[in-house]
Amino acid sequence: MSKEGVVINMFPPTNDGTRRGAGIVRENDGTNNGAEFVFQTPQDVSDTPLELNTKITFEAEGNDARNVKKATVAEPNIR
Repeated sequence: MSKEGVVINMFPPTNDGTRRGAGIVRENDGTNNGAEFVFQTPQDVSDTPLELNTKITFEAEGNDARNVKKATVAEPNIR
């Protein structure tokens, strides 16, 4: 099941998801205390570039995040 969250850390600091490294996401559970998951870059990332505070979706496997990608925002239906 897909989860929503935000990127809270990237290693090394200049990593945008395309370089070898890691990142941490915090699940959006309605509080600021959501569970945190670790992902490896670039293999767990399917949409780049990523940066801190990017809203994302991901698949959780234990404490790991897989298939990390930017969350899509629905366009308003204005007529």
